[in-house]
Amino acid sequence: MRHEARQVPSWLIFDVSQEMLLLSTSQSVRKAFQIEAVETTPVVSTLDWFRFWRVDARKVRGLGEIMLFTNHETLYTFVADCRPFREGPDFTLHFLLRFRDVFAGHFGYTTHIRERFIIHRAVDRSVVGVMNNFFQMLEYHDGRDLIELERWLNDVPIVARNLFPAGRLREKLRENG
Repeated sequence: MRHEARQVPSWLIFDVSQEMLLLSTSQSVRKAFQIEAVETTPVVSTLDWFRFWRVDARKVRGLGEIMLFTNHETLYTFVADCRPFREGPDFTLHFLLRFRDVFAGHFGYTTHIRERFIIHRAVDRSVVGVMNNFFQMLEYHDGRDLIELERWLNDVPIVARNLFPAGRLREKLRENG
């Protein structure tokens, strides 16, 4: 899954504000998109659970190269076909658009979300385990499109955490206004 580099469009520069989204990327994603992760991350309150995401990509039989973006707290997952992505800004823009779809109207976000991204190496093994299960489940996709697959994955019970990702996300959004 090696991608050729191309020039980053000027409109893809992210706001360097106090706010940031932390994307913990797998080694394969960092290597494919030639990303150097930071070794240490700034301190972010655990109340800001919506800022912590894990990103991984794999080839999935019948679907091609699939990228999952999974929230550490809720395990809510965005599913993307990563074949069009050529470098880091491509997948971060896709993530930001999906993030906006879910979080606009919450945590002070409007329809225009501007965030700084920090790509780091930290790993939560339980999130990695859930994502591995999700990738295995995608092998049996039964011809569903990515939007259907995303809904399906987010309605799968995660027994180890006693939650359904979509349900947990709804709870957290209600708690936080």
